[in-house]
Amino acid sequence: APLRNHAAAVRAYQTALRIVGGGAPRGGGAAPTAGKALSILLNRGNALVEAKAFDRGAASYKALLALSPAYAVGWYSLARAADRARRDAAALRHYGRALALQPELSNAWSSMGVLLLATGKTGAAALALENATRIRATPQDFNYLGDAYGDLERYDDAIGAYDHALDAAEQQSGRRFHPQALYSMLHYLIHTCSFQRLERACAGLEDSINWELAAGEETGLTPIEALVLLGTYTDHHLLLRVSHNFALRSLSRLLTTNTPRITLHPSRGVGQRLRLGYISGGLRMHPDGKNLQGVFERHDRTKIEVMCFSLKRDEGSPVQQRLQAGCERWYDYTDLSNEEAARGVNAAGVHVLLDVNGYTGEGVRAQRNIILAMTPTRIQVNFLAWVASSGAPFIQYLVTDSAASP
Repeated sequence: APLRNHAAAVRAYQTALRIVGGGAPRGGGAAPTAGKALSILLNRGNALVEAKAFDRGAASYKALLALSPAYAVGWYSLARAADRARRDAAALRHYGRALALQPELSNAWSSMGVLLLATGKTGAAALALENATRIRATPQDFNYLGDAYGDLERYDDAIGAYDHALDAAEQQSGRRFHPQALYSMLHYLIHTCSFQRLERACAGLEDSINWELAAGEETGLTPIEALVLLGTYTDHHLLLRVSHNFALRSLSRLLTTNTPRITLHPSRGVGQRLRLGYISGGLRMHPDGKNLQGVFERHDRTKIEVMCFSLKRDEGSPVQQRLQAGCERWYDYTDLSNEEAARGVNAAGVHVLLDVNGYTGEGVRAQRNIILAMTPTRIQVNFLAWVASSGAPFIQYLVTDSAASP
């Protein structure tokens, strides 16, 4: 298993089970090999789950539990198999059974807390993670506990949990270094305007980002958070590096999902108007939407055709109605995936696409910058929402001035 050859590991465990007789009782008495069988069945299940054969892994754990129904680790392992197979109800039920048998099983509290957090049961998640950190203080459990507190709007508790995560990391490695916890803590310190504490927390920011970038990792600090810190705790160089990293991650996601970039773009015919597209989640009752009111009407319609691609609809607000009336073609892409939206923009024949998302709002939350990473148009422009360099190799221009980008 250390070589990650799960198929070979499963075959070896099968052979071992045949040798010990599967742990079945002989002559009606206790099986002398039952203890060995339990270990083999557990390890075989683990190898199968790692190989994503979740049903077979679960069957191995159930065979184990048939031999030893009170084995808490067996129930925990069965829960993990259900968890990874996204059978949430079964996973929570099995975690509960494991903890009823062994209340101090910290891994079960931790895994159950993470699952509860992922399924929106935030209060129960916080209780589970509190138990996990009480039994065993790990950086990751404190980090998840901070996430749960943040979702519950217990911001001071969230900041405290992230601080504990950094303390636990220092106890483990000698370094007060845990990027996820640090970035989350920065987020809530910004959110609560805790500026003195924010300055202290930023002391390790450069080290965290340098480590992540050197390791080729995705930095946990979003460009918008780096922008908020700009001028007080960070500089322009850091903002550019974070933005560039974020853009490269969008390209990386295309590779990992085998999503091809668009290479065929429409050419502007002789005498044809320039097709100008605006794409944003803010073409509605939103600061970007308000700022764009009146802009579309000022384009020379003898030379320019205006199209809008809305990534987030509202309920027919006056702002959205005016924007919609000011363009010639309006596309509601709220419910489309990033790939579908990119192909839609390309099919509409846009010559120049203006990104009015940048690294704000939907651009970050829904990873909508992946649309531009797919290059649906030959020329792509960063406009209005993000007044700094995108750091993106797929965006060629930035529209700004000396006041917005001094």
